[in-house]
Amino acid sequence: MTSQRELTRPIAARAMRVPGTSRPREEILKEVAEYNAGFEGPFKLLLGHDPNKLYLWRIQLDCGCVEECLTYGEPPTERATRDFLNGGLIQAGQRLCSSTHGAPPCYSTIETWDDRREETFPPDPIEPKYDMSHEEWQLFRKDHEYSFAFWTVTLTCRHQTEICTDLGWRPEDKLRRLSPDRLRKMRDGFESYWESEPTEDVAEQAHREHRRRMLNDGWPRPEPEQECSTCRRVRWIVGYQAIGWLVPRPKPPKPKPSKRVQLTRKLAKLEAEVAQLRRELDTLE
Repeated sequence: MTSQRELTRPIAARAMRVPGTSRPREEILKEVAEYNAGFEGPFKLLLGHDPNKLYLWRIQLDCGCVEECLTYGEPPTERATRDFLNGGLIQAGQRLCSSTHGAPPCYSTIETWDDRREETFPPDPIEPKYDMSHEEWQLFRKDHEYSFAFWTVTLTCRHQTEICTDLGWRPEDKLRRLSPDRLRKMRDGFESYWESEPTEDVAEQAHREHRRRMLNDGWPRPEPEQECSTCRRVRWIVGYQAIGWLVPRPKPPKPKPSKRVQLTRKLAKLEAEVAQLRRELDTLE
């Protein structure tokens, strides 16, 4: 299996001056408004964000990249965040980088089966999809309407992804594997294609290694090993800089001085005037 990225925190995150400058608040407020527009009714209260409660930070990740993030006032290292790629949560102290930095695909095994939904599809086209060769496409293509169940699963890397199974399959069932004859034909087809199309692309090599592992395991369905796109992007926060509330708070009014303070200031002013008058009299004499 392709090894997962090391998830041990490299160094403790610290408050620091993060390179660069933040975007205009108006631009970020517009993005928050667009996000909130995707929810209605009680979901807006549950999943939406009140811009008046959001605090803006700039963070530096252990890969060197700088990102912006919003919290409800707490430092960005103190709370788990939502994984916008696959759902689920990313542990406190980590964030998703906008770049994979060319990291190879990461594979993890399924740990738990969570939510389930069903979806129906029309027949597959004759022409290959998903950048598959004609030979590969014929191994998967269906010429009739078909339905699948889609499961949200949690992987051993603690991230989530979604996979599909046959409608009748349940997690307590055994994994289905191909007959030796069918498996041999699939293996011959893959190996023939890979031999004719050698590659030095790291991502493609990782995908081929995954398929070989599945072939060696009898091509189990559903696949117990799944690609985790979150692992390719998750990074540790090593530094953070407070920018301020997304909607600046009004300055509090200055407290009115007490009566004693007012009289003390008035007396000091009068005494200063008296002292000035005495100096003028002395000059005249």
